[in-house]
Amino acid sequence: MVPHHHVSAINQSRDDWMLKVRVTRKWPSLSTAGVPMRYNLIILDCQHNHIQAVVSPELWQRYAAIIEEGGLYHICSFRVVPAMGFFRPVDFPLVVLFNTLTVVNLVHEDEDEDDNVILMHKFKFTAFENLYERASNYNADHKSLYSTDVVGVLENLQPIQTVETRSGVKRIIRFTISDGRHIVDVCLWDPVNIDYEQLYEDDLDVPIIVILASARLQLRHGLVTISNLDSTKLYINLGHQDVFQMRQRIINNPFFM
Repeated sequence: MVPHHHVSAINQSRDDWMLKVRVTRKWPSLSTAGVPMRYNLIILDCQHNHIQAVVSPELWQRYAAIIEEGGLYHICSFRVVPAMGFFRPVDFPLVVLFNTLTVVNLVHEDEDEDDNVILMHKFKFTAFENLYERASNYNADHKSLYSTDVVGVLENLQPIQTVETRSGVKRIIRFTISDGRHIVDVCLWDPVNIDYEQLYEDDLDVPIIVILASARLQLRHGLVTISNLDSTKLYINLGHQDVFQMRQRIINNPFFM
């Protein structure tokens, strides 16, 4: 077993860290012209701590063929810098910054002798009854330090709309999600990191339970709505404990909806 550090141990004092992590998400941050400004990863360790990693477009070419969502990796030799900006996808105060010395090696799980399991996903869900308060705490520019994870039952799925904008034609997907007591409108603009087309397939298990990870909250006429960021990802009927528990609640309570 290769010695490695845990996410909780890293700091800015050195750059020879070695992490063993799973990549749970990846996405590009795009300019208004649609050009990648950087590539982002969320990486998770066996202690269930996650951290954002950032890679420049120039360096990304080294890793693009190696790094996949769900893959397990050793990542060594990188900088550690303070997390900055708004709508951060995780609440860890530091960010892993790849540099020219960073090495990424795939760990083959069938050959891995480490007994410490790293899960496929980590979410920090906000309960529906707390969404209004969270949205109300946005600053004067309608921005928040962190994005929001929510899970709910999909309802009222509308056909895909197309609209003309200054940056070209955009697609819009509208639906609502519910926890059985509250209903929230969702409006996703021209999704980048969202498998939205699956929503329109006929063979999905119903009720459809979705997770919106790293979403943006907005207040419109006093009501909470959910929209997307570059980092937003939609999971449909994911094999996750919270999805299973919600489905069981629906099965056990016919008046859930």
